[in-house]
Amino acid sequence: MSVKFKVASKASPQSVERLLGTLTDQGLAAERMFPNQRRPALERVFIIRSPQAKVGAVTKALEPYAQDIEFVEGNVTRRPLSR
Repeated sequence: MSVKFKVASKASPQSVERLLGTLTDQGLAAERMFPNQRRPALERVFIIRSPQAKVGAVTKALEPYAQDIEFVEGNVTRRPLSR
């Protein structure tokens, strides 16, 4: 499973490093979803690709940084419009 989250634009680089460290300490290594992206909105999106990654666990780990997180979401289920 993968879990995505977006860091708020007001978050300082130090805060981002701390929250990434917190996730790593819990075995939930996050990486940029769009590496080398220069658009600010996309460079702040991270993804955790791990079987242990659950939305609830990631949300709980990020609670101390809630003011710096815009959203946390799991896999999106897509349904075809026609069958």
